[in-house]
Amino acid sequence: MVIKEAKEKRIYVYMGCYAMVNGIAKLTYNGDKSIVYKKYRDLETGNTVTVNKNTVEAFEKENNIIFTIVDDYTQEEYEETYKVIKKTYENEMQNFGNKEEAYKLIKRFTPPK
Repeated sequence: MVIKEAKEKRIYVYMGCYAMVNGIAKLTYNGDKSIVYKKYRDLETGNTVTVNKNTVEAFEKENNIIFTIVDDYTQEEYEETYKVIKKTYENEMQNFGNKEEAYKLIKRFTPPK
């Protein structure tokens, strides 16, 4: 009998939706019909991933996603929010020593999808 090992979910912070406008990727709002891809940033490594709109649902299902609250749809605003979330996550990791518990706490302070 073969037992599959459960893949650990990564924690990503949502960094915005992008649409192509005159051949240039532009940050846009989530409900925009012209979205081409979404960006996410790994909370532990800081690596940014670009996910095609056709695979977003699968990506979000395979990973833990933290959706941010931003006042303005700008890259700078997303970056500042990411820094706050990362700092909070690192503090909670020190307190709990457990990645899942730190994630749950941060998730409570962020809006649902």
